Amino acid sequence: MTAGDEPQTVVRSCEGGEPRASARAEATAGATSKSPRDDNLSSTRRRSVLIIASAFPPTGGGGVQRTARFAKYLSRLGWRVHVWTTRGTPGLPVDESLLADVPPEVTVHRRDSFDVYSTLRSVRPGVGWRLAAPLRHILARSVPDERLWWALGSLRPLRRLVRSAGIDVIYSTFSPPSNHLLAWWMKRRTGVPWVADFRDLWTDDCTYRGRGIRRWMDRALETRFLRDADAVVAASESQRRILARRSSQRTARFHTITNGFDPDDFASPPPERERGTFVLTYVGALSSTRVDDTLIDGVADFARAVGDEQCAASPFRFDVVGVTSAALRERFQARGVPLSWSGYVEHAEAVRRMRAADVLLLPTAMGRNGDTLIPGKLFEYLASGRPILAVGDPEGEACRLVRRLGGGVTCERSAGAIRAALSELYRRRAGEGAASPSVRAGAARDLTEFSRAKLAEQLSDVLRGVCRMETCGHQMLRWRRADGQPATLRLA
Repeated sequence: MTAGDEPQTVVRSCEGGEPRASARAEATAGATSKSPRDDNLSSTRRRSVLIIASAFPPTGGGGVQRTARFAKYLSRLGWRVHVWTTRGTPGLPVDESLLADVPPEVTVHRRDSFDVYSTLRSVRPGVGWRLAAPLRHILARSVPDERLWWALGSLRPLRRLVRSAGIDVIYSTFSPPSNHLLAWWMKRRTGVPWVADFRDLWTDDCTYRGRGIRRWMDRALETRFLRDADAVVAASESQRRILARRSSQRTARFHTITNGFDPDDFASPPPERERGTFVLTYVGALSSTRVDDTLIDGVADFARAVGDEQCAASPFRFDVVGVTSAALRERFQARGVPLSWSGYVEHAEAVRRMRAADVLLLPTAMGRNGDTLIPGKLFEYLASGRPILAVGDPEGEACRLVRRLGGGVTCERSAGAIRAALSELYRRRAGEGAASPSVRAGAARDLTEFSRAKLAEQLSDVLRGVCRMETCGHQMLRWRRADGQPATLRLA
């Protein structure tokens, strides 16, 4: 499909299997009996939200979960949900099982675009490659991300959708930046209020590597997003403060909504754990941003100590349930760590492996602002009921949360501390018996505040807040007219 083609719309039916009436008709129903202001402020009218996310099921990965579950539970809260996404995201896995969590009431619009990066990468060595290499370098320094071409191709059809579907509010998620860029463009062209979700920091993130003109451009774009969004959502309180400091205007617009877990994923009985082997499990992509020599040395020292104590061939094993590089695997194996890795697995299998682990490893991110990050997997770790070993700054967001909820053990990033923490958890496991399904009172921990349904309620409150009123220097009320065009009423 070219950039000028119409997007594919996946139309879901309503309950009972009957086709749903057009969103346009529903949005304008009853317009003759209520004024636009009454319609905007009504708490009973079913509102429409447009979610802009280039990665959405069946695309897999940790970052997809937050958006997909918001769509699921917002629809249960009475929102009419439209999702604008791509047909696939290069570099991210495919997990068809996640489609089961997209309710029939959610309408998903998928659009292809010309992927210039994939085209350049496909150029074979020779004259074409020599011409493509400089262009590849220029693009890497001048565009925010690879989804820019999708965002550019979406401008016209998405504007039509905003009008025809009677969209009340736009929600976009970072990353990639092009999600926010597209939402920002839509806000400017339609007047529909916009909520920008930063599930990760951008230029202040520990993984950000932009320099020179690239950093200047990203910083300027990020500042514009933070200034113009009607509300900004961060995934931790520390990150909310970092983002709020970047904007001197209306800091009350900044909210914290953490990641969470879906109780539906943990409804089945937990699996039995492996007998005779102490299994330390990490779920997710394991990279050098979380692993250093001290972590490897600490795990290796523990593995040797357990092997000497038990005089067994394999009393300990480190399982990586997810993607990791060959170089990182070799570093663990060179230090004598018994290691197994699975590559990417479907989400349901990842949850099953969490619940079958003896201990779940959570190395926090290293580098600038790494202590502000709460990995999304932590909440599923907690819901699994298995003990957690959190390695990193003891006063960082993730470690403090583990301690507050009694989820396991936290330790600083040193080989001795890691070995000691693993030894403590090993003794606990030996005392409870291999067949015990959960640690201590883990299954009874109250995690209600982190359920996806509860978090969606928080997001719903933010969305409704920006729907009602927007302050732009002077007080104005903004609503959607019956023809889908923005209109404003000056109040003061």
